[in-house]
Amino acid sequence: MFENLGYTNVAALDGGVNAWKDARYAMEKGTLSAESDRQPAKPAAASVEAGELAKLPMIVKIHADWCINCQAIAETWHRVEKELADRARIVVFDVTDETRVKATRVKAKELGLKQFFAENASRTGSVAVFGPGAVEPDTLLVAETDFGVYERALGKASPG
Repeated sequence: MFENLGYTNVAALDGGVNAWKDARYAMEKGTLSAESDRQPAKPAAASVEAGELAKLPMIVKIHADWCINCQAIAETWHRVEKELADRARIVVFDVTDETRVKATRVKAKELGLKQFFAENASRTGSVAVFGPGAVEPDTLLVAETDFGVYERALGKASPG
């Protein structure tokens, strides 16, 4: 399936499937959907230039598939991803298993959040909201299901 997109193996995806998901390409139950085999979907925040991402606040979720809090906020998180992606960089630190933890450590380091991840990896179901370029969150939410709280936290972290 990846071969149709020009990749010879998952490692060639430059970050693997998690990078594919982070870029918001079409996924279905953890694998590429048949539709995306032919042509990947555009990222949801395609209107934001890559260089502009650093100027945006960041919303980071500590996630694990087995986490009860993550399941409780799933609907709200989906709304965060959909409705706030044009105003913030949306990131998921997945700690479901050791393979995903290793990939997430790399991602955290690339984002300048290595220390944050080291200190918070066990806090599944937590969502941190960072101002642009910040390494410490302005707000840390735990199992929050009220979308308005995320909007207010983003407003607090946004410049101007």
